[in-house]
Amino acid sequence: MTFDLNALVVLSLLASIAIIYAISLEAAFLRVYLPLLLLLPDGNTWGWPPFNFHQYAIIPIGLGLCWWTLNGRWKLSWNDIFVCGFIAWTIISDIHAGGMTDIVGRIVTPLTLALFPYMAGKLLIEQTGIRVAVARRFVFCLFIDVLISVYEFRFGVNPFRIVLGSFLNSGTPWTDTQIRYGYGRTSGPFGHAILMGAIVAVAILLHRYLMHFGLWEKRFRWFPNLKLNKAWVLLCGLIGGSIMTLSRGPWLAVVVGGLVNSVGTAQNRRLAFRRTIMVMVIGGTLVYLGGKAYLASAEADASREEAASALYRAQLFDEYEQIASRQSFWGWGSSDWPRVSGAESVDNWYLLLALMHGLTGLLLFVLMLVVPIWRMLWIGMVDDSLTPDRRALLFNLSAIIVTIGVAVATVFLGSQLYPLLFLFLGWSDAALVCRSERSMMTAPAFAFRKVIA
Repeated sequence: MTFDLNALVVLSLLASIAIIYAISLEAAFLRVYLPLLLLLPDGNTWGWPPFNFHQYAIIPIGLGLCWWTLNGRWKLSWNDIFVCGFIAWTIISDIHAGGMTDIVGRIVTPLTLALFPYMAGKLLIEQTGIRVAVARRFVFCLFIDVLISVYEFRFGVNPFRIVLGSFLNSGTPWTDTQIRYGYGRTSGPFGHAILMGAIVAVAILLHRYLMHFGLWEKRFRWFPNLKLNKAWVLLCGLIGGSIMTLSRGPWLAVVVGGLVNSVGTAQNRRLAFRRTIMVMVIGGTLVYLGGKAYLASAEADASREEAASALYRAQLFDEYEQIASRQSFWGWGSSDWPRVSGAESVDNWYLLLALMHGLTGLLLFVLMLVVPIWRMLWIGMVDDSLTPDRRALLFNLSAIIVTIGVAVATVFLGSQLYPLLFLFLGWSDAALVCRSERSMMTAPAFAFRKVIA
């Protein structure tokens, strides 16, 4: 009888329980869940239902948060209604399509990938005072991913798969690095270059918040004699990581998110908001016209990889529109929608969502994004009592959700980006609900070292 090495993923469950018992829920979130989510591929699974590293790690954290909720720490909001409505509908849609087969997996899996990350974002960051620690941990983990991914960019081989594949039976759906312009499109531990590009874009936005308020040390703690400014090294690394993905969708997404984010720290935010809208309208028009011209030229030279990729996405709607309309209310289910030969990969989350969970699921998803964005932007614009860091946080979180929303128009919302979206939706709700008067700028990032060390 041989031992399944994939069972080692359960160690993340034990580590999470140990940190919760020894320290706290927030420490387990910072020390176990976030690093596993951002540094390891999620294709290695074990058990029934089959969970990966970060899914096992979130289970005890989520159960602890359920206990907090029963003890009155949860404040109901509109965000909760749309998030829970979307999660519930995905379960209902799958049951309608596939019956009672694997009913436990259909119910439990969304808890670990959506509900528990949402609860963590809502209850563990703002209320416990670890906002800066979470942002720093997120940025630094992505910086590590970028450094490791230089190898993939240069040699076209993903080192994350090499290392884990040597002792675990990797279930990562992508095994080959895509080559563009002679370089590897880096995907890191996230399975696809566009997914990595989107997550790096999120890290860039978080890093801008930290840099603006001076929440980094001047030097790297482990290399105090290295005469390099830590914040600028991290920023250059993240920008380089974004470039190495060679993914246009995330580049466009981070520009749009950056425009939204810039309003939160502007001296005249109303003027800045008007300028942002103007730039987005003009820029969007130019992108649209440029995209049409690019597709026209791509049809004449579809042999190029990037041209073929653009044409493929442009043709998806023609291929799947009729299929989606046949099950417009319930959807076909997460895995049962009919595939069109030659277009099995639906590289647009909104179209894929309409196929899987119908227009109902698509509407709930859009409301789940738009409502918190609107609430945060409205409060950030009109509430003059907000401290500068809280106003900046509202615009920063809005920009992150906008960035993810734009990026997934060119890829499916999968891998680690899925739980990250719900994490930031929960964080957004906490930023709206927990209107603490205490400014985080009075507490330097180094004050959180006792939690994250």
